[in-house]
Amino acid sequence: QLRREIVTTMLVNNVVDTGGITFAYRVTEDVGVGYVDAVRTFAATDAIFGITTLWRQIHDGGENGQLPVDVSDRMTLDLRRLIDRAARWLLNYRPQPLAVGAEINRFAAKVAALTPLMPQWLRGADKAIVEKEAGEFAAHGASPDLAYSVAIGLYKYSLLDVIDIADIVERDPAEVADTYFALMDHLGTDGLLTAVSGLPRDDRWHSLARLAIRDDIYGSLRALCFDVLAVGEPDETGEQKIAEWEHTNGSRVERARRTLSEIYAGDHSDIATLSVAARQIRSMTRTTGTGQSA
Repeated sequence: QLRREIVTTMLVNNVVDTGGITFAYRVTEDVGVGYVDAVRTFAATDAIFGITTLWRQIHDGGENGQLPVDVSDRMTLDLRRLIDRAARWLLNYRPQPLAVGAEINRFAAKVAALTPLMPQWLRGADKAIVEKEAGEFAAHGASPDLAYSVAIGLYKYSLLDVIDIADIVERDPAEVADTYFALMDHLGTDGLLTAVSGLPRDDRWHSLARLAIRDDIYGSLRALCFDVLAVGEPDETGEQKIAEWEHTNGSRVERARRTLSEIYAGDHSDIATLSVAARQIRSMTRTTGTGQSA
């Protein structure tokens, strides 16, 4: 009994230190689960992405003066964004109540194996964003490895989808990753996701609206990845698969692209325009997020 209480106390302390004092509250509000489920999901997310190890490196860098306070705060915030998104993904896409050990076994080793390969999969603006942020962290005292690990966090989150899709369609995770990140670059979804992050959070409903749009964009990207893989061959690049997919879905892709071009050309993004953008991306899909026909 005492050992269990000690372990529980350590886990709760870790949740508060790493995920923030409001982590459990945020997850319960966002997804509608209980506090126990929120903590269980944190434990899985922590093990899958090595969150505590990264947080300790950031914390130690701040404590010994190696990292300025504003930089360590920014890195911690980036880490918490990864925790929040990964936790919601596990609660939305995996069987509940979450089997923590099984999910760690399913994802952790593959995430660790795929992460070093991510620089070859990121393209264009996505690659530039990661390199810029990693460079800024390193310039202020973070080790190159830590700087890059934190900067790539929100892209590393997408490895959950990559691994899950690969398992469902029985394709190599590396091929799926190349296709997924090629799609992300091709559709410019990172710009949309950044705009979503800039939406107001005046109250609970604004916050939930932001989450709904973000989840819709990620969900559409996941569904499109199934579609593109279905028409492409394993030895083709992501770009070749996308070109093939666009050729076979010309009319629906063209309609969506026209609307998205108008939105991208605008200088103002609000809930209305971003909701339309998310809907247009969704309109290009033929399958659901499970790979089944819609």
